[in-house]
Amino acid sequence: MAEGRFVAHAQAGASPTILGAAREAMNGEFAELATLEATVDAVSAGPDRGELQARALFAVERCRALRAQEGSRRVPMVAARCDETFEEMLAAFAALLAYDGVPPGPVLAAVSARAWSEVLRGRRGERS
Repeated sequence: MAEGRFVAHAQAGASPTILGAAREAMNGEFAELATLEATVDAVSAGPDRGELQARALFAVERCRALRAQEGSRRVPMVAARCDETFEEMLAAFAALLAYDGVPPGPVLAAVSARAWSEVLRGRRGERS
């Protein structure tokens, strides 16, 4: 997947031009996925709970994979992508909660605060 290649290039110290091209390829793959999901949603009158759950789990796995690949060399473009993916994960989780009739705001606020706290502790080398 292009996201893994992007992180690998960033960790290897690739030039901004190479990183920009890798980011564009990665964004293109996710735009294609979003188009496919929107097409399926339009035909099927929207995603059902199983599809929403699958999308949320996919976002979680992307977030985990990016954090695992980030390595000891902090690269701002990778950190930004981790942040974007975390936001996508929260949005997918919010859609799942809303489908179940649970107001997502309070739940997401608590999840977000805890997750960011863990990220910050990890950056400082603390254990949770």
